[in-house]
Amino acid sequence: MDSIKVAKKELRDTMKRLLYQMKDEDRHFQSLKVQNHLVNSKIYQKARTISTFLSLPHEINTYSILENIFLSNKTCMIPFIYEKRLHMVQLNSMEEYEALSRDRFGIKSFEVNEALQKITAFNHFIDLVLVPGLAFDTSKHRLGYGMGYYDRFLGQKKDITTTSQILVALCFDSQIIENVPTESHDVKLDHIITPNGFI
Repeated sequence: MDSIKVAKKELRDTMKRLLYQMKDEDRHFQSLKVQNHLVNSKIYQKARTISTFLSLPHEINTYSILENIFLSNKTCMIPFIYEKRLHMVQLNSMEEYEALSRDRFGIKSFEVNEALQKITAFNHFIDLVLVPGLAFDTSKHRLGYGMGYYDRFLGQKKDITTTSQILVALCFDSQIIENVPTESHDVKLDHIITPNGFI
């Protein structure tokens, strides 16, 4: 294993411990601030189709963002992993979200057959992609969970479109570090939103 991969693994372990130790009230307070920065931004207000991750307990809570997407009459896309690839599937309402079952990661997800039908039916461009991660730096590098799903998905999209998607990460203050170790396949972000605002 080369030095960058070792550094990434060590940083992932460190960040997971840090995030799991975070107090619920801090997580809630910081999530609210990040959500407000996002929905009041021009990039969010201009976006017609938004992809958002469905948050795990140790991540910025995206439930209110989902609600706002529908209240704003925007098209909502959520991640679906099939055959080791990340796809984006249209979610039509909060009622549909609540009816979803949970996958092996504990995240709400469509059943395979329904998701595949939705993937085939959807061909619109995604204006804004909200990206999860464990650590970020001010150069807009991102450390993911190590599976490479988002890097492959975003890299593929950049290869096939001439219109730029806006990639935005949502994170807690503690997730901003001095330097994220990177490799050539790692996709840079356009913005990072912390409780203090945009980076």
